[in-house]
Amino acid sequence: MAKKIKPPRDKEEEKRLEAEAKAKEVADKAGVVDEQKAAEAEAAAAEAVKDEFQVKGFELVDWVHENQATVMGFLGAVVLAGLGYGIYTVVDKSGNTEASAAWVSALDIWEAPVGEDSTPDDGKTPYKTADEKFKAARTAFEGVTTKYDGRGGSTLSYLYVGHAALKQGDHAAAITAYQKFLDGTKADDNLRFAGFNGLAAAKEASGDVKGAIEALEDLVALADKVDEDAALLGLGRLYQKDGDVQQARKRLEVLVADYPESSLKARADELLASLGAAPVAATNPSEKPTP
Repeated sequence: MAKKIKPPRDKEEEKRLEAEAKAKEVADKAGVVDEQKAAEAEAAAAEAVKDEFQVKGFELVDWVHENQATVMGFLGAVVLAGLGYGIYTVVDKSGNTEASAAWVSALDIWEAPVGEDSTPDDGKTPYKTADEKFKAARTAFEGVTTKYDGRGGSTLSYLYVGHAALKQGDHAAAITAYQKFLDGTKADDNLRFAGFNGLAAAKEASGDVKGAIEALEDLVALADKVDEDAALLGLGRLYQKDGDVQQARKRLEVLVADYPESSLKARADELLASLGAAPVAATNPSEKPTP
């Protein structure tokens, strides 16, 4: 059988092909390294965001304590929801990672100390006044909602825009922001209670008592909520303010019955006493008493 003879290959051609093969090999290796570096960087960013979500103690605790009768600690309660909240955004895309990182940066402003004599040990720049800080924080969170509309960091930022606007006395903007937060979350989201509480506070502050009642009733109807006893106390107070003594009594009685160890029980008892005695059901005079 005749042997197949390969045609001779030009040496220059061989060199060119070898050079191309080596170049391709180098490029492939570089691509793998770049992909690995990108994946590692994204994983690190995701982990950083996770840590921020889990350890940040955020909200207007000071303001809440000063105005507890009005807003029932709705922002302080978010601190308790932090761990259950876990990772609000599933960081599976670089866009979500960026949105979450932008939210964390805005949160740094929110948590910055106030006062010229402040000496923070966490590297955060202090602000001269609280108004200055909340204005800057609101601007930062609004920036997140604009640039990353529809992503997790954006949705959560609406909650903080509401907080900041409420701090500034801009009740209309607070109502809008809280409503956008609620519209952007699922029905089973475990931070919806904070949106309803904020919405109730903003609506009451704007004079809309019925709207505040509706928001707190929505909160109480949630399957997962924090500080339901505070919401029930608020409902009792708001119903009384609205002139509906019967509903006020019902809500306060639920608080007393369901939360006997609550620190708010004493206040609920006070409000119940201020409502007067519950009406006695009328009896039919024709009915004879049971012996």
